[in-house]
Amino acid sequence: MGDDKGRWWLRVATLGTDGHDPRDDAELALGVIFVVLGAGVVTQALIAMPAGLPLAAARAWYLALTMTLSGVVVGGCIGTLRRGTVPAAPWGWASLVLSLAAMPAFTHIMPGSELLGSWTVSVFGFAQLSVAAAGVWMHSVPRTFLLSVAVGGYYYWLLIAAGGPYGQVSVVANALNYPVFALAISLVSQYWRILAQRTHDAHQEALLATRQMELDRYRMTVHDTSGILRLLGDEATPDEVLPAVRRQALAEANRLRHYLASPTGGAGRVGEADSGRVRLGDVLGEAVDGFADLPLELSTALGADALLVASDAVAVAQAVETLLHNVRRHARASTVWVHADTTGDRWEVVVRDDGVGFTADPATYGFGLRTQVLAALTKRGIAVEIDSAPGEGCAVTLSGPVAVPDAREHR
Repeated sequence: MGDDKGRWWLRVATLGTDGHDPRDDAELALGVIFVVLGAGVVTQALIAMPAGLPLAAARAWYLALTMTLSGVVVGGCIGTLRRGTVPAAPWGWASLVLSLAAMPAFTHIMPGSELLGSWTVSVFGFAQLSVAAAGVWMHSVPRTFLLSVAVGGYYYWLLIAAGGPYGQVSVVANALNYPVFALAISLVSQYWRILAQRTHDAHQEALLATRQMELDRYRMTVHDTSGILRLLGDEATPDEVLPAVRRQALAEANRLRHYLASPTGGAGRVGEADSGRVRLGDVLGEAVDGFADLPLELSTALGADALLVASDAVAVAQAVETLLHNVRRHARASTVWVHADTTGDRWEVVVRDDGVGFTADPATYGFGLRTQVLAALTKRGIAVEIDSAPGEGCAVTLSGPVAVPDAREHR
């Protein structure tokens, strides 16, 4: 048993706080309810015992039965506090059987006038507690209900057979307490457990989603960098390509340092903040910088002045860089075109090459196309269209809304 299990008062004091398994909290809360009810029943029985003892036909039996029932409940309460959950089925059955066995003994040794509505015959209170507790440890609403109906019927038969000075309606009303309490507690405990399980499952799903998001963020950070490192380490990389690759490597090194230093893993590129506006020409100018080794033709005159919100500019710059890295690695192109245009209130960027091409099937896309281009842009409302076929090169079209100028730019 761990320290947390033993220090039950600390667990109760921190019930529902972060760091606790909600399923354990649910069981502990049910256990605390049982302890409160059990303490109340024992206290009432002991308070009424001095008044009931002189009325008993067999005082020794009255005293022994009352103290035994109280001891069983106190033991169950102590076990509940130590384990952090309601007593298990063995205790529940023992308590219930003992209460049922003591009921006819009390009706035999106590006057009929004390059998209804008096705590001097405390066995009925202990029986109700045992049936109510069954609503928790039985883990079944139907079985609990059937058990409680049987106990209620047993109670009704005993009191009617005792023939005390009370009406049948009063006995029926009291007998109904057994199924009512048991059913209510059983329904609440089942709902509580289901809610705790759902909370636990949601927490686990959130943890998995966070881990996956962090993994995707890491992969997006190092995807392009890995290509640059491969070019630097490959002896077959042409000498005329190396200066441009080294410039990109230095830029990526700075970006990775920023990633490690930033709690949010910022990209450290154009439009790093979410505020302000960025010209599309500036976005593409930065994106193509470092790809001087490619046979690249940049044409941005028609769309250079289109404005993008800064966060969109970051996503577009990263997507264009990823596309150019893919061209460098796979396309074997003789010409690469990066073209920008503006039509009405929308801008458009086309990255096209005359390389080997591929089958444009989303199921076969690698991480770069799938995550850094398609997923990153579409979640920002930027449309992406990929057109390619083996031997026919590839054209990727990005398009989005032109941003309204930032009011601060006019101050």
